[in-house]
Amino acid sequence: MEFATNLGYKLKEHYFLSLLGSFRTQFIEGYNELGSPLTSTFMAPGYVNLSLGIDYYPNDNFSVFLSPVASKMTFVNDQVLSDAGSFGVDPRKRFRGDFGAYFKMKYNKEIVKNIEMKSKLELFSNYLNNPQNIDVNAEVLITFKVNSWFSESLIWNLLYDDDIDITDSNGNIGPRTQFKSVVGLGVSYTMKNYTDKK
Repeated sequence: MEFATNLGYKLKEHYFLSLLGSFRTQFIEGYNELGSPLTSTFMAPGYVNLSLGIDYYPNDNFSVFLSPVASKMTFVNDQVLSDAGSFGVDPRKRFRGDFGAYFKMKYNKEIVKNIEMKSKLELFSNYLNNPQNIDVNAEVLITFKVNSWFSESLIWNLLYDDDIDITDSNGNIGPRTQFKSVVGLGVSYTMKNYTDKK
């Protein structure tokens, strides 16, 4: 689950001085396969980002945000995962704080009637440790509206974080590019706004 907020002050048309905040974690436990040890859970990891910068917002479909002053906080609130030094925290630590630059781009478009695409790209460079190694979080969500109640979604997610070591199928340990794809079926209901006209 992910929550994000944006507080902006308009400098001139389409440009804002903005403070962005976000929180991201997962809802339930994660495993490499059934019966394997726990690999992630709620707030392990949990990410909190705060950034101050310029937001270019020409329309409702596109925006670009650039911040030279950004913090990325990683929480690992599980003792076993913390002891293992998972998600870039030092072994037996539950918190890691990074300071650097942050870039975010969003683009949304209705491809055809009842098919909508939402995409985002987030980049983070840590000033304090290997700033040339950029953390990447890219996501594309395509939603198909079946009818007034049901919708289907396709999600593709790419993640790369140089601070996170991953063991591959050959036993090699190091940073890896991660891919995730999800197919979902959802139920939605839109509440209409009625006014009493007299």
